[in-house]
Amino acid sequence: MSELEVKNTEDKLGIKLPQDLYTLILSYNHGRPDKFLFDTKTSKEHVLGTL
Repeated sequence: MSELEVKNTEDKLGIKLPQDLYTLILSYNHGRPDKFLFDTKTSKEHVLGTL
């Protein structure tokens, strides 16, 4: 998501996102993980399949 897309979404919804959320969206893939990975105490990068 580009800066322009975030601004357009804000305008469409009639809101202004907090700066922290705005930065998160631009910096971290829209706030979503690239893959469904998670870590546990004993291992890293488990892949989440289906629920």
